[in-house]
Amino acid sequence: MEKNNKKRVFTGTVAMLVILFGLLRIAIFTGYHMVTPFLPEIARNLDTTIVVIGLAISIRSAMGFLGPVWGGIIDLFGKKNSLLIALLTFAASYAAIYFFPSFPCFVVALPISYAATLTFDSAMYSYLSEMIPYEGRGRMTAVLEAAYALGFMIGSPVAGVLMENFGWAVPFVLMAGIAVVFAIALGFILPKEGEKRFGIDATVSHEMQENKAEKGSYFHRLALVLKDKNALAALLTGSLLMGGNWFCQTMYGGWLEDNFDQGLSEIGFISAAFGLAVFVGSLLCLTLTDKLGKTKAMKLGAIVTICGGVIAAFTNQKSLIIGSIGLFLYFAFVEFATEACISLCTDVRAEIRGTVIGSSFGALAIGSTIGTGVSPVLYTKFGYTPCIIVGTVIVAIALLVIAKVLTPGFANKEKN
Repeated sequence: MEKNNKKRVFTGTVAMLVILFGLLRIAIFTGYHMVTPFLPEIARNLDTTIVVIGLAISIRSAMGFLGPVWGGIIDLFGKKNSLLIALLTFAASYAAIYFFPSFPCFVVALPISYAATLTFDSAMYSYLSEMIPYEGRGRMTAVLEAAYALGFMIGSPVAGVLMENFGWAVPFVLMAGIAVVFAIALGFILPKEGEKRFGIDATVSHEMQENKAEKGSYFHRLALVLKDKNALAALLTGSLLMGGNWFCQTMYGGWLEDNFDQGLSEIGFISAAFGLAVFVGSLLCLTLTDKLGKTKAMKLGAIVTICGGVIAAFTNQKSLIIGSIGLFLYFAFVEFATEACISLCTDVRAEIRGTVIGSSFGALAIGSTIGTGVSPVLYTKFGYTPCIIVGTVIVAIALLVIAKVLTPGFANKEKN
């Protein structure tokens, strides 16, 4: 089985499928990323405060707590069906924001859109991981997370221009339309597990389910995750890295507007630079993670993230350029470390992969919920510098977990 899998790594239709999913993720995460840079603008149009909108974003992140549920459902009911339902749910929630532009609708639709995103991501990673062997999943993760970065880098300036010229809700309905188009395309192209279509072979997934998958209830599979020390350490690391990221990322739009008087278009284009940082993190994952080993890559990413946080903390109130350089380093390397962590989670327990991946997204959501919920309050009371300091300290704690708790070489074929 392993030998057969190796022939599949980024060749032919498998490569095209990864690219197709990547293009779709650009659209999905354009919608995801365009909220925080323009948080003050959205708050003004919904006649509320940045703290309240920050709470709505935190509720969105909290949907990730149910990540293990999404993963368990995928293991039981199939990946293709989960993908399509998730896309249509995402489209419906974003269309609702456009057609019913009010705070109650926003605070309900935003979390639903993220639940759909998590379901989509869990199904996508599980679907592809069973076609691509462990040695190639760092590259797979890098390609897919580069799309996450491009959604940040391309989508933010586009959203800024659209909001400034056509209204704050227009980007939401645009993302909804794109999701519907991709749902139709994937419904036609993708084979179900155990089938072949258009050169895409999903029989590996079928054999995995028949011969290796852990039988038993969802709670039994979740218990297997919770009893594994290294699985828990990997989940905790991901949660800490994501929390540190969102402490810095949530309020940088407010920092740009309040400290340097930047408008919507300017914030959008500066966001593109920070999106480039995330893209750089994905490139580092693509080139280094499989070579170094996932745990070493996570350590390197955390160390440089801390250095970037220190630079930004000391300079952000005085210099837009130097403060932005520090944040660039921070966003690039926290992304690198997080992607390496996600890649590690794809083979912690291969027999319950969907549940583990779903749990990893749940862990990431815990961190993002805390970061997006607390940072607007911290910013309102004390400014942006404390947000950076707290985020950097959290990443330092993640580094300690990586160094002291994770067992080197615990995952299949992981380098020491």
